[in-house]
Amino acid sequence: MVSELPKIDYLSHPAYGGLFQPDPAAGAEALRTLEPLIQEMTELEAVRVGRFGYDYGAVNRQGEELAEQGVTQLRLPDELMDQVHVAATPVIQSVRARIAETRAAAKPIRFKTVEQLLSPDVHGDLWAAVDRFLRELQIYDTVAAFFRAKSARINGLALFVNPPSQEWASRLFRDVKMEAPPTAGFHIDSNGKCYIKGILHLNDVGPEQGPTGVVVKSHLWAQGSRDRVIRRAFDRSPLLARSAEMRRAFISLPEELQVKAEFGGDMDPASPEAAMLLEEELRAVGPRGLLTLFDPDAVHRGGNVRSGERHALQLVLTAQY
Repeated sequence: MVSELPKIDYLSHPAYGGLFQPDPAAGAEALRTLEPLIQEMTELEAVRVGRFGYDYGAVNRQGEELAEQGVTQLRLPDELMDQVHVAATPVIQSVRARIAETRAAAKPIRFKTVEQLLSPDVHGDLWAAVDRFLRELQIYDTVAAFFRAKSARINGLALFVNPPSQEWASRLFRDVKMEAPPTAGFHIDSNGKCYIKGILHLNDVGPEQGPTGVVVKSHLWAQGSRDRVIRRAFDRSPLLARSAEMRRAFISLPEELQVKAEFGGDMDPASPEAAMLLEEELRAVGPRGLLTLFDPDAVHRGGNVRSGERHALQLVLTAQY
C-alpha cells in the first residue's frame, strides 16, 4: 500500500546526475534559499494542523467522497451551466484570439498564453454565475465542512483554452532532448493553505483533450509530513526551474531536500511508482458541465491536449475560519 509521494534518484537521472556532479558551493547557496521557505511552510503546516488536524468533515455525498478519495465529480444542471457558458464565451474568444496571434508570430504557446485570470470587477457576470451554482449545489458547504471551517468563498477563478502543441507541457528540458514521461505534470500544490480546487468543463472533454487527472486517495499520503513541507518550499523557490544551473544546484542539496512538488516530469517511465500513479489516476473525461472538485494535496495534473481544445474554468475555494 502506497503511503508517501514518489522519491526519485536524481543522481542517476540522465538530466541531473547524468550531466552534473554535485557542487558544494551551489548546494550551500541553494540551501540558503530553501531554509527560510522551509521555515515558512513549517509554520503554515502547524496552522493547518491546528485548524482541522486532517480530520476531514462532510455534510453531503460530495464531502464524503472528497474526504475518502480526495476527489469528487458532479454535473451542473443545464440551467446553471448555460449561465456560466454565456458569461464565459467572450473570455474564451479573447484567449483564442491571443493564441492565434502568438502562433502567427511563430512564438511558442506558454502557460500564460492559454490562461485568463478572472476578476469580479471585470468579469462580474461570470463570478455571479459561478457563485450561484456553488450555493445551489451546496459546494460552499462541502468545502467548509471538509476543513472544519465556518464558511467558504471563491478565492480565485481562471479560464483556460488549451490547444495542442503547448511547448511548456511537452518540452521539459531546453538543453536536453528527452521525451516527456507519461507522468509529466503530476504535482501537489505548494500553497499549503486550506482550499479545494475545481475544474469545470466548458466543452466536452475526451481523452485527447487533456483531461484533468487526480490520483485517488493520494491526499492521504504522509499527511503533514516534513517531506510535504519541503516539497512546498521547493516549489516556491527559484530552484523550481529546470534550467541547467538550477538542476546542478538541486543535486548539490542534501538528499532529503532533493524532492519536488512537481515531480511527474522527472519520473522514470519504467518505474513501478510511475505505473502505480497512472493506474490510480482518475481522468476527468466527460461532457460540458462536468465539475471535478479535489484536494490539491492530492497528486494531480492538467493533461496535455493532443487534438481539439479544452475549455475549462478553474475554481479555488478557500475555507474561512
